[in-house]
Amino acid sequence: MSIFAVAMTISYQTGFFHLIFRWYGSIWRSIYKELTVYLVLFFSIRLFHTLAIPWLDGDGEKNMKVRFEAICRQFDNYTKLIPLTFLLGFYVSNVVSRWWRQFECLNWPEDLLSLLCVCVKDKDGTDDRAHRVRHRIARYLNAKEECPYTRWMTPLHWVQQIMANEVANHDMQVTYLTNFMSELKNFRASFRRLFCHDWVCVPLVYTQVAAIATYGFFFFALFGRQNINQNDVDTIFPIFTVVQFLFFVGWYKVGLDLMRPFGLDDDDIELAYILERNINVSFAIVGKLQKQPPPPYEEDKFLNSDVRIELHSLTSDKTNQKFRGPKLNTYDQLVDLEQSMEEGYEENGRGQKEKMGSFMDVAEKVIKEERRARVTHGLNKWLPTWKEDIPKEKKMFYW
Repeated sequence: MSIFAVAMTISYQTGFFHLIFRWYGSIWRSIYKELTVYLVLFFSIRLFHTLAIPWLDGDGEKNMKVRFEAICRQFDNYTKLIPLTFLLGFYVSNVVSRWWRQFECLNWPEDLLSLLCVCVKDKDGTDDRAHRVRHRIARYLNAKEECPYTRWMTPLHWVQQIMANEVANHDMQVTYLTNFMSELKNFRASFRRLFCHDWVCVPLVYTQVAAIATYGFFFFALFGRQNINQNDVDTIFPIFTVVQFLFFVGWYKVGLDLMRPFGLDDDDIELAYILERNINVSFAIVGKLQKQPPPPYEEDKFLNSDVRIELHSLTSDKTNQKFRGPKLNTYDQLVDLEQSMEEGYEENGRGQKEKMGSFMDVAEKVIKEERRARVTHGLNKWLPTWKEDIPKEKKMFYW
């Protein structure tokens, strides 16, 4: 089966419930094991508090129960001292930015191969030598992506040598060659950055601090969230603690899953798809597309006439009807500045000041009218039964 038939990403542009209850690539799949162990430990401590401690205390004595409840209160105070939100936020933000930068280091060969087809082109459409040269370079550009060692730059050096031979033996414009070598340089630099990302990882101590803070917080919460106050409502199931577990442990799992973006996790980059896609596109650009001429020119109705293109949906048509020009366009329709200035100078030196003041008055009036229209439109939209009952003299209170 071709890898192009496989869904590339996890689509989640759907409804709320369909988004929450997905399994593949979801938070539930990431933390269900840890959450199950956590709930087993939580209810074990709860049973120890409610059943085992009264039996161990004996008749009328509550020494062990008092000590246990004091420990629970102290552990609950400890959870307030751990800056978990700050640690996880800083950790995950760095990991996510690093993850996206690694994806950006994966270059697509279309730009480079398009320049190659201009540099090495068929003279009469049947030049098999040019086709072989282009195919050879396209193969080397994709071969280096599969080299997991420091020799990944060797195929790029071969491409450079091939282009040098083409310049020496065949006519080639210097501008095209310069652009090609510049694009090849960017191609090489991107994979050098990717190699450095793989070589220098996130410091281990950074991940350890985030892990200790996360699991340490919920270790203290095992005791601190026990219901030891008889005046509080006993919900039996720790709802808010589980919600916190989903937030914080899920947040930490995001950092761990994105640490290695080229793995086999749900949200990792589909490197196999990218490699196969680049190979197929590369060979198509340098081979099949070069042998197919563009379609013949056909005149259309837009060539010599100013035809308005109809919008493709009712929603976009409504959007087009609501388009308004710049605000100064409205002011220019109300006040002609040149005429105002000429009339102003005729009034014994007071014209400029008065007319500019008149311009500001008109502008202020336009702004007030627009505000009144917006408020009236909002009232008509949200209060359709009240719009007839609002006195006109009280409308000024809305702005």
